[in-house]
Amino acid sequence: MNDTLPPELARLLERISDLFGQPVDPSPDTATWSTGRPEGSDLSGRFAAVVIGGPHGLITRMALTEDNAMDRIRNAVGQTTVAPLDLLPGVGIWRGVDDASVRLNVPAMHTITKLARDVVIGAYAASDRDTARVRRAFDDGADIPTVHGPCVVTGLTVDGKPAPFGERLAAWVDDYIAELNYMSVGTQIAQQLRSAGVPLSDIRGLTLVVTD
Repeated sequence: MNDTLPPELARLLERISDLFGQPVDPSPDTATWSTGRPEGSDLSGRFAAVVIGGPHGLITRMALTEDNAMDRIRNAVGQTTVAPLDLLPGVGIWRGVDDASVRLNVPAMHTITKLARDVVIGAYAASDRDTARVRRAFDDGADIPTVHGPCVVTGLTVDGKPAPFGERLAAWVDDYIAELNYMSVGTQIAQQLRSAGVPLSDIRGLTLVVTD
C-alpha cells in the first residue's frame, strides 16, 4: 500500500486539531440586531445556534438574533423555504422543505436518533406525552424524520420561531457537539479513502500528528 495520503485527506487531518472549541460566529449583521433580548441571548441580542453539515461537513456554531435568524438559517441550509422538524417542544432542527433532492445528512440523522434515544431512556427530560410520541415514531420507523443537506439547531418558541437554547437543550448540545464533530471527521476520512481507491482491507490504522 502506498504510504502517501491523498492531498484532500492530508488537509483534513491537519485541520482536526482546530475543529473543537470553535467560537460562536460573531455575525456581521449588526444593522439587523434587535434591541430586545430574548432570554438566553447576550447584550447584543445574539444567541447561539449549531449548523450540522455546513462548510466541510462539520458541526459549527453561529450567532443569530430575532431579526436575522430566519435569513441566516436559510443561508446556512441553502434553501429559501425551511421548517423545523416536529420532534420535541423547544427543539428547532431546521431543514430545507425540498431537501430530499440532496444527500442525506448522516450527522443530523445521528443527532435526531441520539436525542430520541435520550428522551426514551430519560437522559433528556420530556413530558410523558412527548416521550410516548417519540417512542412510537422510532419504534415503528414510519415517522422518523429525515434531513438532507445542512440543518440548523436552535431553541424553538411555542409558535415555531427560532429562539435561544433552553437550559436543558444547551447542556445536551454542549455535551454532544464534540461527538458529532468526531463522527463527521471520521465520515470524511472514510469518503476520501474510498474516493482515492484505497481498499478497506489495506487500512490498518491512521496516525494523527498535530504540530504547533
